[in-house]
Order: sequence, then structure tokens, then C-alpha cells
Amino acid sequence: MVKLSCTVLLLLFFGSLWAQTSFQETRIEPLVETSFYPEAAVIKDKKEARQYALEWLNSRNDFTENKGSIQLISERSTNHSVHYRFELMVNNKPIYGAQIKVSTSLEGNLISVMASNHKYKNISDLDGEYDLYYLSNDNLIPVNAIETKTNNGLTNNIKLVSESSDTLVKDDLNYYKSDTTATVRVFYPEPITSAKTTYGIPYNDRGDSINPQLQAEHFTKTMPLIFRDDTFRLESDYFKMNEHSLPIEKIWTGTSDQINYNRSDTFFEQINVFYHLSRFRTHMDSLGYKSLGKHQINIDAHGFAGADASAYSANFSPPRLTFGQGGVDDAEDPGIIIHEYTHALTDHAAPNSNLGFQRNAIDEGISDYIAASYLREISEYRYDELFKWDGHNEFWLGRKINFNQKYPQDTTGTSHKAGGILNTILMKLNSEIGRDNADKLAFEIMYDFIPLLTYPDLADIIVNAEKQLFNEKYKKEVCDVLWNHGLKDACYIGIKENEVPKELLVFNSARFAQGTGSVEIVLPSSKQYPFQVLNSSGSVVGNGNSKNGIIAFTPGTFNSGIFFVRVLEGNYSVVRLVVL
Repeated sequence: MVKLSCTVLLLLFFGSLWAQTSFQETRIEPLVETSFYPEAAVIKDKKEARQYALEWLNSRNDFTENKGSIQLISERSTNHSVHYRFELMVNNKPIYGAQIKVSTSLEGNLISVMASNHKYKNISDLDGEYDLYYLSNDNLIPVNAIETKTNNGLTNNIKLVSESSDTLVKDDLNYYKSDTTATVRVFYPEPITSAKTTYGIPYNDRGDSINPQLQAEHFTKTMPLIFRDDTFRLESDYFKMNEHSLPIEKIWTGTSDQINYNRSDTFFEQINVFYHLSRFRTHMDSLGYKSLGKHQINIDAHGFAGADASAYSANFSPPRLTFGQGGVDDAEDPGIIIHEYTHALTDHAAPNSNLGFQRNAIDEGISDYIAASYLREISEYRYDELFKWDGHNEFWLGRKINFNQKYPQDTTGTSHKAGGILNTILMKLNSEIGRDNADKLAFEIMYDFIPLLTYPDLADIIVNAEKQLFNEKYKKEVCDVLWNHGLKDACYIGIKENEVPKELLVFNSARFAQGTGSVEIVLPSSKQYPFQVLNSSGSVVGNGNSKNGIIAFTPGTFNSGIFFVRVLEGNYSVVRLVVL
């Protein structure tokens, strides 16, 4: 069995900001460790997963001898894998942001182990009651958690306070920005895209008013509704319209399955939200992800007291989606709607894991991608621009897919900006392997999210998910995209740890450099080996297959510079070529 293990120590943000508003985040130095295919092991159930997790932790930190224990917080299954997630505890108190996740195939074969904040040296024991431990510089400090939330959801924070009343961490807990069928009027997807125009008169908000141009962008669609007590209701197994945030407004119910409102009517946004979420769930379910996010969420289409903000909030029962009314009503833009719902999906797949700056960015990036993928399926018009109706106007700038973003240089700024790396990677795969396959990849990797996850960790997860889903059918496409965006080590999964790469014989490289002869790279057999050629910046500039065990290049194949030839099968050294 092959093995790849990497330990990454990075300075990250500890906290979660999933909104259109700013929030103070707190920096710490976390530890994340990932191990793919660590050994040949069979894990049949959560009991065996727990035992394996403890053995893994003990091999690194004498975990149980240091008063450690673990508690199962979720067990999630996809069509291809099972994921057991445990919270780490000391003295029966949780460690903030500390988890271990054990993943197996459906047959029980071990795929990966991932852990965060699991290594510590000292424990500060204090008399008295406290809620949990906070890891700082290898020390576990007892702290109390103070949660502050208002019923309308505008304030939803947690603070970790030490015995000396110092606030060590302050996090925002919000994830920001069918019995019968009814006929409804909705935006499809929104006026800017359907009219193929730009924001501005007459295609502007105008305080929820209607005009002939906007009226023409209402489309007749069908969607499932609950019919109970002789009344149609905006409710399904997944969603329920609710009133939980100011302003207080009536929830739509009716006795007719013909629902005809326009954007000037209060009920329009409720219908619009419910339609697009229901349509998106149909797509998800068709891909085999019915169990992902299979719980009912309360939705308020007019919330946050008129503020221009939207959020998913996990720490209410049931969880909430709230859409603000500032500027263009957020519930009129399906980009916002699907983005916020994707936060709910990642929270269900990987509970309590959105801690750390790059982890926050990954959540924003995958939420932007899922929203963009949904919109692109409806229309290709300016699909690289997100929130064309709610944003890209006087209210806020919206976001664009920046196809040039790379790791690590583009992980600065806000988590929304840094999330563009993942959004770009997935959208390029959407173009190359198709929407359904790229979306499956996105849904599958959610289960592997863990606190303090970094982009290099994520690249390994993407490669592994492609293998589980497609048996490496799209490995080349995935590797090309990852390499082009700075994640250059991910495609070495499958190389045994500490195994020295085998050298390849290279003939005539000096004459090739001078442009006077061909270069030949000799492989150990005559089978076809796929290869890539990369330039000095890591971008893929060529690819192909060996012929009769040889990769050959003639003079003039490349311009002057340094190039690298990478064989995609087996463990072989990268060949460096110079062209003068």
C-alpha cells in the first residue's frame, strides 16, 4: 500500500467570516497533518474508526497518556466513501479547533487520516469550571466560551476568555453571503443575465419597483410545494420559509397552485429563493448526494433589518439562511442564494471545521464555484462574474473568477479573495470534464474539510477524490489545473514515503540545448507513459505519451528557457531541459 504523509505548520487566521461585512479575526499557529493511504487497514464501523484514530494519535503524541480522548461528532457517507469525524478532548473538555477524521472506502479500506491541533506538550490545569482548551504555543490553556447572538442573527459571535479575562479568540459564527407542484413567476436566473445586459437604468433596483424591462425578466417555472391542511406552503424536506429576522413579514401560503407575483410584491423574494434552492437540490440529488445537507433549514428572505448582508448560521436549531434587503434584495440573486446554501452543505459534510484563514478561503471558494456552476448551466453570459444583479453596481463590486490566481501569492487579502484559487480550479475543471463531474468533485471534497486546512492539503484531497470518483479517468486534467495554479506537489500521491525517485536516462541534452540535435528520455519499458512539459513558472506547456519507451524532442520544439518533463505514472525524477 502506498503512502504519502505531510505535516504543515503555517500562520493562519483562526476564525470564520462568511459575510459581506468585515470582522476581526485572531491569528494563531495551528498544526495540520494529513496522511493518504497510510497503511493497509480495514475499518468496518465507527468503533473501529475510533480505535484506529486513537492509535494514530498515540503514535504521534502519547495522546491518551496525556489525558486525551476523542468523541464522535459526525459520520457521513457518500456513494464512494465513509468519513468518521472525532473531536479531540483533554480531561473530557474539547480542544478548540482540534479534530481527527478517518476516511474509508465503502468496503472499509482506509483512505486517509487528517488531524488538526492534535499536538501539545503542556496542559495548564486550573481549579474551577471551564468550557474547553485553547492550544497556544504547544500549551493547552483552559478557557470559557462566551456566545453572543441576537434573535435576528445580526450578532452571532463566540469569544474564548482565559482565567485572567483575556480574550484569546473572537469568531463570527455566521456563514455569510414536495407533495405537489406549483407554477410560479421568478427571475431566471436574474435580470442582468436573462436580458444579457449590464446593471444600470432601466435594469436597476429602483427600491423594489417594477418597470416594463424588469417585468419582462420574470419567467414562469414549476417547483414542488407542500400541500397540507388544504393549503400550499413553501416547505420541503430541505427548506422551510420562516420569519426569524427583522423586518417581521408574513410567510406566503395559498390555496392555488398558480403563484404570480413580481418583484414589487413582498412574497416575490420568498418564492424566488425557494424555487432556486429547490432546483439546485434536484441537481444535487441527481448526482447521488441526497444525504448531503439532508435536514431542514429555516429561510428568511427579508432579514438583517434591511442590511446588505446574507448569512448561513449553523448554531441555531434548526440552522438558518437569512437574506438581507440592502441595495438589491439578496433573495433576488440566485448567486447569493446558492453561495450561502453551499456554506450549509460544507457545514453538514464537515461540522465545526471552518477555522483558519485558508480554510475560510476554501469555504468561500467552493461556495462561489457552486453558485457560478449553477448560473453557468442556465446561461453562459458573463459566467465569470458572480452576483451580477446584487453586485457589480453602486451597492458593492460583486466578484469575478480570476483565472490567473495562483498559490501561494494569491492567498493574501480577504478570505473571499483568497477563495478565488479554488473557485478558478473547479471552474476550469467544469469546462474540461463537464459540470456534473466537476460538481461531484466539489461535493465529494467537502467531506474531507478539517479545521486549519491549507491549499496544499486541499490539492491532495482533490486528487484523491478524483481517484475515488473516476478511477483516475480525469487525473491528467486535474493535475494540469492544480499545477497551473501553483499546487505542484499534489499529483505525487501514490509515491511511497521516503522512496527515492528513479532516475531516467537522458541522451543528447547538450546538443538539444544548442539546437543541433534531438534529446531522448528513456523509460524502463516500451509501454506508453503519459508525460507533461512545464516551464520554469510551473505552467504546463505541453503533454503527450512516450513511444516505444522513449520521450523525444526535436530542436525548435521549445523557445529558449528551462523546461521540466514530468512522467505521470510511476515514481520517476523530473527531467530538466535547457534550451539556449
